[in-house]
Amino acid sequence: MNKKIVFGSLLAVFMMLMIPNISALQYHADYEVVNKKLNEIEIDNKLSYLPAFVDIPDWLSWIIGFIIGFVFPFVFLKIYFSRTVYVDDDAPDEWYDYMHVKTIQEGVDHADRGYANNVRVYAGTYDGQIMMSSCHLTPGNMGHWLIGNGSGSTIIDAKGADYGINLSQIDGWSRIIGFTITNASDCGINIDNSQWNFITENTLINNEIGIKNDGGDYSPIWKNNFINNEINAYDTGSNEWSFSWESYYGDEDAEKTGNYWHDYNGIDEDEDGVGDMPYQIVGGNSIDCWPLMQPWEE
Repeated sequence: MNKKIVFGSLLAVFMMLMIPNISALQYHADYEVVNKKLNEIEIDNKLSYLPAFVDIPDWLSWIIGFIIGFVFPFVFLKIYFSRTVYVDDDAPDEWYDYMHVKTIQEGVDHADRGYANNVRVYAGTYDGQIMMSSCHLTPGNMGHWLIGNGSGSTIIDAKGADYGINLSQIDGWSRIIGFTITNASDCGINIDNSQWNFITENTLINNEIGIKNDGGDYSPIWKNNFINNEINAYDTGSNEWSFSWESYYGDEDAEKTGNYWHDYNGIDEDEDGVGDMPYQIVGGNSIDCWPLMQPWEE
């Protein structure tokens, strides 16, 4: 096949994948360098204008193909994962800009628009409910990471609203880490038709339901504390409520961990900190194989 056609096709595919990210890249610390490189690539409807290389040696053609096929995607992924929106509800006025906001919802909304991947929340109590939605795993979207300063210091108080955090229509490896979520009239975290959401190092306390999943699968949920909820967890799907490194290393002594449940009545005869009997999750067949005997601490 003509090398010119092959190269042009690869470059066209690459540009179609990366053009949706250009607006997001403008908010990266090195956006001027990135935009300069992007502007050097002339985008034209006529494919014949795309490749500028004619009759190049085979070795150079291989190097160019390698850069387009492997190096560029890794560079863009590195830039993508370095984009962060910071949230602080009591910072000085001059601190706030598009990437430094006052509410968690603002941070999540900016992530939804593609301006960031990480939303990092400073210590404080944040009132109301948060909606995370429509995050799909694509070349331009690798999931949102909502990360608190730790469950002991970053609190989401639903103030009687339906939920603290609602995950809706998400299948992009989103993460919720390091929060206390409390006072939700329905559930602290609601998983609504969403997949692959990693939920860990949170405390769900004084909610109607701690975590409710009705229609989502494949989410790892462990190292969370469930305290004084009417129902600690409700799951009609297929999610992982415990984890062990044994499955990776074949070591029977490898760490096993689940969640802490305030109403767990099992015993720990070998005193390894993990209950000997699984904890049954309401709603289906899900269980926590290794419930923690004491609340998880950071």
